[in-house]
Amino acid sequence: MNKKIISLSALAISAALVTGCSTLSKQPAEIEPIDTETVVMNNYPTRDRVDYVFNCIAKHGGKLDYVTQYACGCKIDKIAEKLTFAEYEAYRFTNIDCKIKKLKKTWAMFQ
Repeated sequence: MNKKIISLSALAISAALVTGCSTLSKQPAEIEPIDTETVVMNNYPTRDRVDYVFNCIAKHGGKLDYVTQYACGCKIDKIAEKLTFAEYEAYRFTNIDCKIKKLKKTWAMFQ
């Protein structure tokens, strides 16, 4: 009999707690807008980011250690902060044209 009274009391208390919690009329707290500076990072294609990192690693001895990979990854992130992808691509291809012209001049000396 004592067990029945205890279990009925526990059931009544838990029911009161559950219904009491669900009927609270407290309004949710208002969320205040926070002034944050929007950071817009140019969305470079992953392929071009990876290409830059691999070329950078190759220029630094080809070591595939964490420090070199991290440094090269940070460099392309810094470039992306300053240049749009179109500007980066234009610079990259202009730079390639200069290298090709130098190679042609060098090649002409050997012919």
